[in-house]
Amino acid sequence: MPREPGLAVEATGDGRFALSGVLDMVTNETFDDHLDAFTQGRGAVTLDLAGITFLDSTGVRAIVGLAQRLGERGLVLRGAQENVHRTLVIASIDGRRGIRIERG
Repeated sequence: MPREPGLAVEATGDGRFALSGVLDMVTNETFDDHLDAFTQGRGAVTLDLAGITFLDSTGVRAIVGLAQRLGERGLVLRGAQENVHRTLVIASIDGRRGIRIERG
């Protein structure tokens, strides 16, 4: 039986995390489990989304919620695949208070 897609989160440096898999209503709890790690520190938090293959509206809400928790520190979303980037654009994420999208 095929394994269900999940979400993996790896700390890659101070305030930097690499995400892989899917970020949706099924894996939202895994994302939430990492909120304390995401919000530790002082500077901006960077999420490398290169490994995310699918993002739905629940995932978008999780990202917006994280940005709200971070406040002025800011959230950088980096390296999203085209389909994930398109979802972020459609959801008007870029330019929301505290959120910046970087391509590549």
